[in-house]
Amino acid sequence: MPAHIEDHPLNQGVESPSNQRGSARDLLISIAVMVIGVILLIAGYIGASGTTDTADQITYIASSTLPGVAVLIAGAVLAARAASVAQQRETAALRQEVSAVVQWLSSATEATDSTEEPPG
Repeated sequence: MPAHIEDHPLNQGVESPSNQRGSARDLLISIAVMVIGVILLIAGYIGASGTTDTADQITYIASSTLPGVAVLIAGAVLAARAASVAQQRETAALRQEVSAVVQWLSSATEATDSTEEPPG
């Protein structure tokens, strides 16, 4: 058993608040982009449904609905990217913790081995 348990790597925080703020900011941006896409879709639908003239309907579809779909897809891609980046950060933090524990245990084992008396 290691003598200095307070030196254990898991007793030290790994996740920094700036990483958490970056993930939250990216998620908020993606949600805002998706909301803009939904607003464009609704505006295009309302505009197209408010007229019986086919030329006007095509204008609303081309100017609001199709860009709304594109912006909504872009927001979904941004959200997926934010989730992926957050997952990569968590994986890197976990790898760092595991590496620190392995190093801590190997140093504790070496210290234990050096203090034992040779059989004799």
